[in-house]
Amino acid sequence: MWYKGESEVPIYTMDSRKGTLRNAVHIVGDELRPRAHFDVAEHPPLLKIEPVRENDAGMYKCRVDFRWSRTMYQEALLNVIVPPRRIFVLNEKEERIQGSIGPFQEGDSLTLVCVAQGGKPRPVVTWWNDTNLVDDTFTIANHDTVRNEYLIKNLQRENLFSELSCQASNSNITDPVTSSVILDMYLRPFVVEILSPQRPLSVGEKTQILCRSIGSRPAANIHWWKDRKKLTSFATIAREGNYTISKLTFTPEVGDNGHYLSCRTDNPLIPNSGLEDGWILNVHYVPEVSLKLGSNIQLDTIMEGNDVYFECHIHANPWVDDIVWLHEGIPIKNKQEEGIIISNQSLVLQHIKITSRGKYQCIAYNTEGSGRSNEVEINLKFTPVCSDTREKSYRLAKNESATILCQVDANPSNVEFYWNLNNSLEMVEIHSFSVNSSTSELVYRPRSDIDYGILHCWAKNIVGEQKEPCIFNVISVGRPSSLRNCILFNITARGFSVRCKEGYDGGLNQSFHLEVYSSLKEKVFLNMTQNRSPTFLATNLPPSTSFIIVIYASNSKGRSATIILTATTTPATQELKGNPKGAPISPTLAIVIGVVGTLVVLAIAVLVFSRCRRRRNNAGERKEEQKEMHTPLQHSIDPNFSSKPKPDELSTPTELSVGNGKLPRRRELTQYYGLQMEDPSTHNIKPIFKGGNRNLDYPLDMCDPSGWGSVMSSV
Repeated sequence: MWYKGESEVPIYTMDSRKGTLRNAVHIVGDELRPRAHFDVAEHPPLLKIEPVRENDAGMYKCRVDFRWSRTMYQEALLNVIVPPRRIFVLNEKEERIQGSIGPFQEGDSLTLVCVAQGGKPRPVVTWWNDTNLVDDTFTIANHDTVRNEYLIKNLQRENLFSELSCQASNSNITDPVTSSVILDMYLRPFVVEILSPQRPLSVGEKTQILCRSIGSRPAANIHWWKDRKKLTSFATIAREGNYTISKLTFTPEVGDNGHYLSCRTDNPLIPNSGLEDGWILNVHYVPEVSLKLGSNIQLDTIMEGNDVYFECHIHANPWVDDIVWLHEGIPIKNKQEEGIIISNQSLVLQHIKITSRGKYQCIAYNTEGSGRSNEVEINLKFTPVCSDTREKSYRLAKNESATILCQVDANPSNVEFYWNLNNSLEMVEIHSFSVNSSTSELVYRPRSDIDYGILHCWAKNIVGEQKEPCIFNVISVGRPSSLRNCILFNITARGFSVRCKEGYDGGLNQSFHLEVYSSLKEKVFLNMTQNRSPTFLATNLPPSTSFIIVIYASNSKGRSATIILTATTTPATQELKGNPKGAPISPTLAIVIGVVGTLVVLAIAVLVFSRCRRRRNNAGERKEEQKEMHTPLQHSIDPNFSSKPKPDELSTPTELSVGNGKLPRRRELTQYYGLQMEDPSTHNIKPIFKGGNRNLDYPLDMCDPSGWGSVMSSV
């Protein structure tokens, strides 16, 4: 029998008096029914109470009665451990929390209160972080409650997802009672970096830049800024876990150079969580150039002789490596001796001249290209100068007028003109002319020889008087003089040659003319013109025919007096003499003929030399003959002569009536044409050698060396 405490009523009885222990009767009191059982199979036998209750604790006494022996007593003290009845977690507001709590932010403070109720003996309440004991201080709130307040002053990144467990334990034979919470947190980004390498950018060239943020929970936002201006041309290309990548696409401008480009990241759920990384933009661009006059120079007051300087203002990155100055599009070189000084970004023009007027520019070069400035035009005020500095010539006959324009450049263009004539005898002022702005017009007509010379034209304005006048030469011109010393040579059956010496051209370009008339029918056979020299070759004429040859010069003012010659072509039979057509001459025969011919010429030369020596003794007579033979052709030719037959003097369209219809003799022709013919020995040419010899076309003085050239050429 089992007794509890001081009670005399057994709480459990086993009676085996009527049998064995195996079939003994077990009687359980109400207090233990049906939780208790006495197990006699154990050694020693045990009273098992299951489950044990708190009121089961106490002193238990076992009484064993024997049939033949005395009764035995055995006592046992039962201590019942009662675990805590309940455990839970409160926040700082005394609100129950469980599971995942938060989210909290880095740096926050966190207070957790663990409350354990019940338990015998009183439990020990502790806080654990995973398997680590973090707080074992607790307080007894009342007889049934134990509290443990756990304070985390500064939550850190490592507290994310931490499992904080509150345990209440009052025995080492039972598992502690536990309540846990898991911390959820918002995290700040701790890294932001621009991934693209920093390099110079070029204006107008599209650029892409990458930026990455790490550490934020949730993933951070990324924004791009240029100084204080938020950019919008970017895209987030990756956002996963605790990192974000953003790509900025933009085209740099000149104004971006030197500005701060930044990539800013933040966790929108955490105030003041932003981080940034950035560059100072190094934007390369072609030079921006502007040209200005010096600060003390007024553009509308620049006068000839002043000093002028320009300033070339440049904005460039990288800085320029060359500056070129232009005047009217032509590069300017540094010429200090001429008053042109180039120094860095300045151009100085000393004692500015009229040639310095016009448009100026500066061009700056760097590795990105070239930049051209605005044009600054110097509106130079200067005394008049000739628009065309070349001297002009006017070839005028008497009483012929010409309009002469004197045009000047001047600033201001309101000018006064003056004219005069320098005729080598005196300076004559001219007052009759017209003026139209910067041009003066003079209608000039020379009436006498003293009206020829040099015309001067001056102008003046408020700046001053023209330094060098405009010059116009007035030259006397007229019809050309007649040709001189005309000779005929190389007369053949089909033609002849004529050569003359030209006379004065009248101050103008002259041409030379030859007209060939038949002496029988007065038909015009040839009409030739030469522009270079009065040398003519008349061909395709009939043989054995006499001709009248008319020669004269002409220019734009008219024609000269004419020269008239006569000539007769040789008979056609002389053309047939010589080798038969097609008969070949061997080289040997040609050499023999050449040698024989040379010997013959030498023999003739010896004979002529002997004769000339004898003739020198008769020099007086010979001079008289030469005087008669070389009567010069007079130049007073009738200017009204025309080689073209007049209608009332022609009996037929192809005949010229002269006297009684026959060709007059030389003296009759002289009277008819109104001019004096030269000596017949020069113009009325008769062959000296008879028998059809046509090698000498005009009388030859054997003692005159000049004639031997013709002889040799004829031979």
